[in-house]
Amino acid sequence: MPIFPGSLGSSKNIFQLSQILSPLSKGLFHKAISESGVAQLPGFLISHPQVIANISGCETTSSAMVHCLRKKMDKEIMTISADLIKNFPSEFVSVVADEYLGDTDDPAELRDRFQDLMGDILFVIPALQVSRYHRDSGAPLYFYEFQHRPSTFKETKPDFVKADHGDEVGFVFGGPFLRGDAIIVADATEEEKHLSRTIMKYWANFARNGNPNGNGLVEWPLYDLNDQYLELNLKQKKAEKLKGNRVEFWTKIFPEKVKKITEDKKEHSEL
Repeated sequence: MPIFPGSLGSSKNIFQLSQILSPLSKGLFHKAISESGVAQLPGFLISHPQVIANISGCETTSSAMVHCLRKKMDKEIMTISADLIKNFPSEFVSVVADEYLGDTDDPAELRDRFQDLMGDILFVIPALQVSRYHRDSGAPLYFYEFQHRPSTFKETKPDFVKADHGDEVGFVFGGPFLRGDAIIVADATEEEKHLSRTIMKYWANFARNGNPNGNGLVEWPLYDLNDQYLELNLKQKKAEKLKGNRVEFWTKIFPEKVKKITEDKKEHSEL
């Protein structure tokens, strides 16, 4: 069967995707769609949980650590988090701020740039990294970017918020056509109804055949070495190298600068 949850469900879904490769799951899963989230979201992967245990005064053996942390109150956890943030070098923050915020003092521009930063950190860059891992393993993959701002939010969200986290879900489930208590996309335009039909066709084709393409649909290219993907909007369009400069920053430039800063600090402390 195919699986395709969204947001937090997609984050857990990627852990389930590993089961597709397991002999124990033979015959259970054959396709998966990860919507608005992947398992590499910051906070889902912790390399050294013992660090948190040490700061919180818990033992570091697996069972004792889990039991101890579960007994901590919310205020204690917040205090622990503050201690971790204090140990995050300010130089790292400066590298990111220079890349995204630049030297502008315009409040609206800073707001938009910060919004771009948070979107990249939480969703875009992790999704692109996971997609590259999947592609490089030799498995077929189709990547999309949902770009349409639903008209139903015109009175409830400020204009600077464009396509938002999880906005595609309503169109995947035919939201513009639902009524009563099941309504998801209220007062949809005719263009939005067409978009919903288009997305449902793509998703259904993929669930049936492992390929979203079909008659009357704009071709959805495989995510190949050219990083091709499909822009899902009122009009669909093929594109490539989504956020190419940002991917370069997070996968190459930022790690190199972090390494240099860390080495310089270590050298200075040893003098």
